[in-house]
Amino acid sequence: SYLRFAFGDASCINMLPEPQVQAIHFTTFTKISETLLEIIGGAEPDTSVRSLNVLSLLRLQLDVNFIIAFAEECTIPDLKDCLKQLHQTIDLFVEGGMDKFLTIEFRQQMYPTVETGHVINLLKKYKELGVASRLFSSKHKNLKIIRKKVAKYAITTLTAELAESNSNSKAM
Repeated sequence: SYLRFAFGDASCINMLPEPQVQAIHFTTFTKISETLLEIIGGAEPDTSVRSLNVLSLLRLQLDVNFIIAFAEECTIPDLKDCLKQLHQTIDLFVEGGMDKFLTIEFRQQMYPTVETGHVINLLKKYKELGVASRLFSSKHKNLKIIRKKVAKYAITTLTAELAESNSNSKAM
């Protein structure tokens, strides 16, 4: 894989001093996470996807899990933490816990790194699977799908909460 080629034992990067190797790893993994978050959860139409569904997020989750597994194989402590926000954001949608996410206590406990703005943007782009996909495919029976009603309610609730939070921080 590209990660093993670019960062593995045979990589030229490993000829550098250890602090520089760690800095390169952390910078790269942080940039991967930030870029993917911007692509899926960004507000700018020029730099992000227009729509996505649970299957696209499930496939992205597999890729992110692979990157996390690679980060765990590296000898650099806490490297996988660079991907925590991305991982938690995708898990929220794949695991279908949106109704629970609306409670602040649950959010702080289970998804502490997830940004509300990303969730709102993702919900606006989120599309349910088609009826045919849900009815005729055995692969999709166990997927946790966020329904339109839940998504609309979550957008309204989270947007109001974010606006209140922003107005409170400006008042201070």
